[in-house]
Amino acid sequence: MSIIKCPCQQNSTYENCCKRFHISPHLIETPTQLVYARYSAFVLKLPNYIKQTMKNPALKYFDVSHIINSSISWQGISIITLKYPEASASTCLIKFKVTCKDTSNTNDTFCVNETGLFKQIDNQWFYIDALQISQESISE
Repeated sequence: MSIIKCPCQQNSTYENCCKRFHISPHLIETPTQLVYARYSAFVLKLPNYIKQTMKNPALKYFDVSHIINSSISWQGISIITLKYPEASASTCLIKFKVTCKDTSNTNDTFCVNETGLFKQIDNQWFYIDALQISQESISE
């Protein structure tokens, strides 16, 4: 049996990290865990999990074929900030950065900076919306 490092790069094996969340999304206890698990799901092309962890308005942009047929090579993710804007801890804003390569024909490296809105609904965290998103090229 080969040991596969988790795509979320949290220094663990996939078996001991995001796999349990991909099997049972309700096990996620924090919005940060959801960010990393969703990133791993994009790397591993798991559209069902990605959809299970979304609510509107984000669901309006869900596209299975875009996930399955993506020419993106995922290079890494880092969480920049997280903030709970309300008195309760059930809403969280997370700013994160994802680095990617477009392997379709250019092999260009770029990063996507996003501030995402996450909410806990019935004791499960969901991705709700991209409040701010930008992309920039990275020179190598």
